[in-house]
Amino acid sequence: MRYFVFTRNEWVKEMLRIIVCAAKMDIAQHLYKKSYELIKAMGAKCELSYSVDANSLLQNTKSKAKLYDIYLLDCNDQQCINLATYIRNINLIPSIIFCGENAENLQSLIKLRPSYIISLKENEHLLGEALKWCCNEQIRSRTYFNVKNKDVQMRIDYNTISYFESRQRIVAMYTTQQVIEFYAKLGDVYSRLPNDTFVRCHQSYIVNMSRVRQLDKANRLFIMLSGRTIEISKSHYKDVVDEYEKFVTST
Repeated sequence: MRYFVFTRNEWVKEMLRIIVCAAKMDIAQHLYKKSYELIKAMGAKCELSYSVDANSLLQNTKSKAKLYDIYLLDCNDQQCINLATYIRNINLIPSIIFCGENAENLQSLIKLRPSYIISLKENEHLLGEALKWCCNEQIRSRTYFNVKNKDVQMRIDYNTISYFESRQRIVAMYTTQQVIEFYAKLGDVYSRLPNDTFVRCHQSYIVNMSRVRQLDKANRLFIMLSGRTIEISKSHYKDVVDEYEKFVTST
């Protein structure tokens, strides 16, 4: 698995995570190399990796690993389809591009709501268009957090969210204007948030770093703009401090 980062910021300002996965090494490496060249030409800010083991990616996702933003998956590999099925069962936000030597099982693929289905034999030239579409799709989706409970369904601007608090099966979202409660697991909520702005600092808290007034290292606390203090657990402390310092220096 390999990684690269582009930091030319005039187009995509947030880090996007893209995974290429195919059962055959030659196809995975070909798609990785092609995607590398196309994304470099776009000037996108992203991390790209590839894998030939969709089942491992699936198990990692089930163990609450953070979702990728864009999945480039082999439409001829059942394990890749299983991975896409699981992703769609838990989250509609990630973009999916299906690629393969042939794309014959269209009906079953369409049900998984991919952004593109590309036959490498017939229309590989669409890959650049597909990647650009998905990058833009992800930037648009990152603007809002979609929330639904028995009373309301709405989109909340990320910039107005201060933090999330877990109360057993209920998550409370604190914004600059209101508190909205909904049923969810905090880990699932975290997987839907941009990881360059939000950080999980405790088993019960996710914080929007742009709404932090001060990091109190002595007492392991975030002091929010609202005046509320949020505890940082010992197990999260080192990673949280690193993430917050990275955030402060990049803004």
